[in-house]
Amino acid sequence: MLHSKMKWLLKETPQQDQIQALADQLGVSPMLAQMLWVRGIQNVDQAKLFLHGNLDHLHDPMKLKGMAKAVGRIQQALASGEKIRVFGDYDADGISSTSLMIALLNQLGANFDTYIPHRTKEGYGLNLTAMDHALEHGVKLIVTVDTGISAVPQIAYANQLGIDVIVTDHHEPPEVLPDAFTLVNPKLPDCPYPFKGLAGVGVAFKLAQALLGRVPEELLEYVTLGTIADLMPLQGENRILVRQGLNRMRDSSNLGIRALFETAEIQLSQIGSTQVAFAMAPRINASGRLEHAQIAVQLLTTEDPKEAKELAQHLDALNRARQDLVEEIANEAVIQLEQKMQLSPDGRVPNVIILAGEDWNVGVIGIVASKILERHYRPTLILGIDPETGKCKGSARSIQGFDMYEALTECSDLLEHYGGHQAAAGLTVQRENIGAFEERMNQLADQWLTPEHYVASTEVDLECQLCDANLALIESLAMLEPFGMSNPAPRVMMKGLRVKDRRQLGQEKQHLKLTLSEGSTELDAIAFRSGELATLMADHAALDVLGELQVNEWNGRRKAQLLVQDMAVRHTQWFDGRGNRNPKRYIEETYSAWEQVASGSAADAEKQGIVACEDFWRRDPFSQEIDLEKFSLWVYDNEVGIRPASPAKNMDTVPYELGKLKSLYMVDVPDTMQVIDRILDQGNQLERIHALYADTIAPAERLTIPSREQFKRIYVEMRNEGSWPAAMKGNSFIYRLQKQTGLSQRTLDYVMAVFKELAFIVEHSGTISMNDQPQKADLTTAKAYQELEQRTEVEQQLVGSSSEQLSKRFQRRYYKS
Repeated sequence: MLHSKMKWLLKETPQQDQIQALADQLGVSPMLAQMLWVRGIQNVDQAKLFLHGNLDHLHDPMKLKGMAKAVGRIQQALASGEKIRVFGDYDADGISSTSLMIALLNQLGANFDTYIPHRTKEGYGLNLTAMDHALEHGVKLIVTVDTGISAVPQIAYANQLGIDVIVTDHHEPPEVLPDAFTLVNPKLPDCPYPFKGLAGVGVAFKLAQALLGRVPEELLEYVTLGTIADLMPLQGENRILVRQGLNRMRDSSNLGIRALFETAEIQLSQIGSTQVAFAMAPRINASGRLEHAQIAVQLLTTEDPKEAKELAQHLDALNRARQDLVEEIANEAVIQLEQKMQLSPDGRVPNVIILAGEDWNVGVIGIVASKILERHYRPTLILGIDPETGKCKGSARSIQGFDMYEALTECSDLLEHYGGHQAAAGLTVQRENIGAFEERMNQLADQWLTPEHYVASTEVDLECQLCDANLALIESLAMLEPFGMSNPAPRVMMKGLRVKDRRQLGQEKQHLKLTLSEGSTELDAIAFRSGELATLMADHAALDVLGELQVNEWNGRRKAQLLVQDMAVRHTQWFDGRGNRNPKRYIEETYSAWEQVASGSAADAEKQGIVACEDFWRRDPFSQEIDLEKFSLWVYDNEVGIRPASPAKNMDTVPYELGKLKSLYMVDVPDTMQVIDRILDQGNQLERIHALYADTIAPAERLTIPSREQFKRIYVEMRNEGSWPAAMKGNSFIYRLQKQTGLSQRTLDYVMAVFKELAFIVEHSGTISMNDQPQKADLTTAKAYQELEQRTEVEQQLVGSSSEQLSKRFQRRYYKS
């Protein structure tokens, strides 16, 4: 078996007549109609708006509560020449919002400047020092973008200073709202605006639309960047804005955007939501994380080509530095987590992971938290400790079922500050309170979560056959673009595929390239950061895959390809390592690969067994070389399948039960196939069986069961010979029998043992001769004959069969049991 990382939840498929009716009315493929239906778009009007909505379908910005008042105050400032300050945030949404306002206010001929707080020196949002700074610079009106809805004391202070504040924001409003000149936020409880999912830059765009009296298409690229980067739902108005913005980006006149994509080596014609999310947004965000967000604002608003190129290269360098910093902190965090697991009584991953390190950069710890969560699927909090003050600033990421904001509220007496929502939050805690904080958070997890909560799940849009996964389907599904939050790229599931080829890619072999087949159809697939799975899939395994279909273009050729997100083998796998010259290294490498994909103590010694015949352990130094802290040693046993080898270093600490084994490595063949049947009967948890025994017996030397005629002929030849040396080596009589019967010397050894056991021949002083008066006997009653039958069956099935035959034999036997 190979377990999936996630639970796959296939969306309920509608009736075929419903799908066909929707497809006919829309003039689209049934596959696309089904995809729309399972996403909740189930009537023609909804579907037409989703597929073909344009700027004419945007809502009136004046429906936003406070918009009319905001427009009036800004127009007053424009008329009187009052200085306006745009106050933004340091993330990509805040940066794009600020850049949009610069473009807008330049059009309007305003007297203005901008201000974004420094992430580490000032922190998030408005602050009192920034209000003093505004007063010193003659600011009469502050317009916030992507921030301000919680700034109650800061705005009260601005009022005292005689500065009006217009808040435009999209974050959840608190119970107590600031006393601003006006608040513009679609999430305000009494705001009638129909669409609540705007990003901060989306609200700024609506302000621009209201001020200009038209839809400012020239500002759509800023909206696209901020909306995608801030993970806003790509539905409703956002879908229209982003789709139109992406069209403009592909022919962008914005020097900064062009330079940024050129630095990322992405052609403008290739730009989609994925390129914005994974190439553009991280570089924009890197400025606020490591230096100052104003650098990115300057890039997005410059009209100097040389400056645009230099700034884009600088952001690219900052992003690489950010990646290195994230990697460094993540490695330190992993080591710290492993140390915690070693100290834990059960050696498992904590239910809530809390890790803290001195001088961990607070600008990137949120990314680290996401990485740790992705690996272990536990609520995760990463804290950066200031060694001088002992103050810890942290970022938290959570899973379904564990409301992070509610959990932090339960711990509020231990925290200096916190804020956020169910899935993500920020907090500040003193160093001396970390222990108590961690203990309480884990207590909450014990109360709120069940074992099922610790398994990630993902929705699957469509189950299809490999023959359906073609360019036509991909091109049909492209009508659902742009993809992003609340409108993810379609996830398809295919089952029971054969892995025709697999290769590890990358300098560290960290990626996996697969060629999947079903009948005569083949499909290439790529699984990033899954290179270790190459050794955990048997050659003839039936593979289930979950992923996104995409077009792979290379040298002018276009092919369908699957971007694998998860995979699973649902049956016990048989790995053919027969004849491996270094089984010890094979076992250790396989164990290491399994450790990488397992979490906690999933690779305990009690779950990894090595089995051989008893005399193998006596004669082979293998048992002295293997790490008995990781593996348990076993001996074949006809009665129970296998039993513990003796002596074993970990005999007293490992609960030796066949039913607990997950992996079994066969480094020697058993005497009978009955042993294999016992193993499969009782090893109900076995997921992987590795055949590592030698297959050095040449076909001509393998055992066979002689026919009745061959036994007769041998007996006649023995009577004619009369007597012969007992030693088989160099024995001309035995050599002649081999020629006459076609039987191997090893088989003739057994034949002689049968005749000797039944007293047809006798041995005396190194010579064998015929018994003149033998008793009549059935050859099959001889123990030697029965042993020959058993050993022949073992050699035929375990040594002489092909890898595919061996795999089918054991899969069939396992399912039967």
